[in-house]
Amino acid sequence: MSEIAKAVAALEEQAAEARELRQTLERIEAEVDAHLDDLRGIGSAILDLHFDLDNQIAEHDYSAVEQAVGTLGGLVDVAEILPKIDAVLLLTALLEGTPTPDLTVPVELFEAGEAEDHRSAEQEAIRNRAHKAGLHLIELFDHIGDNLWPELIESVETGRRDDAVRALAAAAAAARDARPAYKLYEVNLSIQYEADPSSLGAMGEFLSGFETWLFSQKDS
Repeated sequence: MSEIAKAVAALEEQAAEARELRQTLERIEAEVDAHLDDLRGIGSAILDLHFDLDNQIAEHDYSAVEQAVGTLGGLVDVAEILPKIDAVLLLTALLEGTPTPDLTVPVELFEAGEAEDHRSAEQEAIRNRAHKAGLHLIELFDHIGDNLWPELIESVETGRRDDAVRALAAAAAAARDARPAYKLYEVNLSIQYEADPSSLGAMGEFLSGFETWLFSQKDS
């Protein structure tokens, strides 16, 4: 093989390697974008839940509120979200040639005792019965959707894993607090219904009608 032929073959090999490298980089970039889109989509879903929750509580639709609380817990599932955060940070470090982040999990942040501010709000809700409990639920959804999740996204985008993990831990704690807050809301709504069904509006009328139907079935 002539020297020119060897040089051409070497150039062709380098070009093929460059194309393969470019394709690999594009796949990595696409995966980073996909994970970020997933995280942003979760934020949008939380905001949608928050928007619907206002109406559900106003209409005393306790079953829809319970479903929203369950959905929130699923959306901020640490086991699902933390790997996405770490994938973005690892792949970004690979693309930019920067040191890989420390991926140790600060377990203490995810323990159930980390939400003191939410628990104090829950105690206030106990004193103020169904309306206050409903407002507390709205505040929890709002805190996650408007504050914590944007902070998580920004932290992931700027490579600040510690801040992203702290935001995730706080969101998970708030979602956990939403469950006892819902039970408090449900109990107080039941008390309100027993005292004055008409105070629950259309939902009260529906429950009263259903109750009447049940009694009529027993008597027949």
